[in-house]
Amino acid sequence: MKSRAILVTAALLLLGGCAEDPDKHFETGLENYNRKDFTVAKNYLRKTLALKPDHVPAYLLLARIGIEGGDEQAAELNYRNAYNIAQQRDYKLEVEDVRARDNQIGLYWQEAAYYLADLEFQSQNYNRAIVLYDEILANENSGYWLKRAFEAKGVTQDFFDYRKRLDSLRQQKYANQNDPRVNAEISLLMMEMATGLTRVGKLKSVADQVAISKDFRKQAEIGLQEIYSASPGLKLPQTEAMIAYTDSQEHLMRARFDEALAAARTASEKDPQNGRYQFAVANILQVIDSQSDNPSNLDQIIAHAKRAVDLEPEVWRYLIFYAGRLREIGQLEDSYTYLLRARKYCNEEQVMREIDETLSAIEKALDAEMEEDTP
Repeated sequence: MKSRAILVTAALLLLGGCAEDPDKHFETGLENYNRKDFTVAKNYLRKTLALKPDHVPAYLLLARIGIEGGDEQAAELNYRNAYNIAQQRDYKLEVEDVRARDNQIGLYWQEAAYYLADLEFQSQNYNRAIVLYDEILANENSGYWLKRAFEAKGVTQDFFDYRKRLDSLRQQKYANQNDPRVNAEISLLMMEMATGLTRVGKLKSVADQVAISKDFRKQAEIGLQEIYSASPGLKLPQTEAMIAYTDSQEHLMRARFDEALAAARTASEKDPQNGRYQFAVANILQVIDSQSDNPSNLDQIIAHAKRAVDLEPEVWRYLIFYAGRLREIGQLEDSYTYLLRARKYCNEEQVMREIDETLSAIEKALDAEMEEDTP
């Protein structure tokens, strides 16, 4: 009777498939993925999902296979499935999520959210993209995805404003095709968009934006020449500065630092009351120093950064940059003061956390100095 019971139990296990383990299938799928045997990998991942339809890592890995195989439709479908399940769980991790997160290729549900946000960005659905980035930022499991989402959210917010400005400039250009001021502004806007795309790694799109910017810059230069020829006494220094600044940013992107610096200096001289151009000079000098074994531009960097802060005292990026340079030369109290101002004007939680960490470090350094000075 005992042997018969064992046989019946074994038969039931085989018929019912109870012996199959979705995690084992996933591991086999992962092994084949790592060997680039995507066909076999997909078979095992589908077996995983047949046994456990809410296995998020299986969907994530299928999405990666879709990307590597050029099947964008499959990638989107699987990422969307992974994201929807994670959202239904209120982003709480299950055992398989933790295992997949900790393995060598690091599978996180944030990967799916980021991919879907990128699709919304490409479709110019900026508000939807920001919602997805915010979910990543609010449910931190990965420093990598947190950093990427923070950067991408900032770029997306900028693009929301860029598109509105571009619509307005297009209307102005329609009214006056050859107005150098409008063409210079469009050129500058396109370069700003290119810079934003660089920050999120969209290099192909960057090249397109830079080419468009250059075309409008040339139109602006031709328009200026026509105006100056017709009215020799007329000058448009702000437009000249905008053209020079845009030129400097293209040189900077192409790592032509000397040309970038010369053009940025020209912009700052043509329009000395514009903090953007002062900051551009400081930033390019900082880049040059970072490439040198013997940096020698710190005094100039600080001077131009201070000028930018004085001209536009509410721009937290300028304040943080200036505070960082003051800290380098040991002016800790001044650095602390400017960081506090930056925090006042900053509305980005991640940046504020970083500011707070730096403020804490400066406080400790100041306390240490006081202890040394105390008899």
